[in-house]
Amino acid sequence: ARRAAVAVADGLRAPLLDAAGHNFQAVRDRIGQSLAACYAVGRRVLFCFFFLRPVRHVPPPRRRRDAVRLTQVREAPEDVQRLAAMLDDADEDAKRRKRETAYGLLRHASRAGKVSIVAPLVDAAIDGCADAKQDHQALAAQSVGTLMASPALRLDAASTLGDRLMRGASHAKWRSRRAAAAALGAYAAARACLGDAAECTKVAQALSALLGDDTSEVRDAATGSFSVMAVIAAPAQRDAFCQAQLDRAKAALPIRRPPKRKKTAVVDVSGAQRLRAGTAPGG
Repeated sequence: ARRAAVAVADGLRAPLLDAAGHNFQAVRDRIGQSLAACYAVGRRVLFCFFFLRPVRHVPPPRRRRDAVRLTQVREAPEDVQRLAAMLDDADEDAKRRKRETAYGLLRHASRAGKVSIVAPLVDAAIDGCADAKQDHQALAAQSVGTLMASPALRLDAASTLGDRLMRGASHAKWRSRRAAAAALGAYAAARACLGDAAECTKVAQALSALLGDDTSEVRDAATGSFSVMAVIAAPAQRDAFCQAQLDRAKAALPIRRPPKRKKTAVVDVSGAQRLRAGTAPGG
């Protein structure tokens, strides 16, 4: 039964990807959700048991010793790579529709903690936060927000997500940089709780650049993320982060005292003298 469920899911992914640019948003949301369900087949419980048989309790299948969890696989499945390659369509409307399908997959895969599926779609979600249409912006921002609460941030393969978030911190558009700055705080908090000092240092460097951004919204998001990381990080690392920011602020904004004004002698000129100067011949 398990092999049959996996075979059915494998056969469904191709037609679902072909319909990624559907005209109706409700259908696109369902396509993203269905793709996430297809990738969940065989991972924890039997898909067909959960959706086709009204059973009270299904014992989890025994995991083989040589089985590899999907959440630990660093390389994205071929179908996800195909979907990620479709997200840069020359037609803006078609690109938005395909990206919204990818956002649906990203949200559901983020809740399940599937790094290999989420990572290839992060770049499109961050870029979509700066889209010209506000509805698309909101949907992309919601997808990035779901990623911030994902258990994938606490997995060993989460560095692939961190690298894409740090790359988004240098995006050309400020709304995308703001989304990346907010997500970096959640990523740094997850890694700090696991004692991953190397990743926290990389995030601190990315946030340091965002703290000096030209846009105030980006600076505010970076400040919030840096504050979260400063609270959760180890004391020695926290002190090093804060001292580095203090030194950077002093170098960028030195305190300069205004120059002392020279004292000049005040000459009192009476009204009569001014009148004589104005009525004098040739004056």
